[in-house]
Amino acid sequence: MAAFVPGGLLLYIWALRVTWYAPKADAAARTLRELVRGRVGASA
Repeated sequence: MAAFVPGGLLLYIWALRVTWYAPKADAAARTLRELVRGRVGASA
C-alpha cells in the first residue's frame, strides 16, 4: 500500500526536498533580513 513507505526512501525524499528548498529559503531569509535592516535603518 502507499501508506507503507520504507524509512530509507522517506529519508531520501526528505533530504531531496531539504536540499532543493534550502537555497530558496536561504535567499528568502536574506531578502527578509535586508528588508528589516533597511526598515530599522530608516526609522533609526
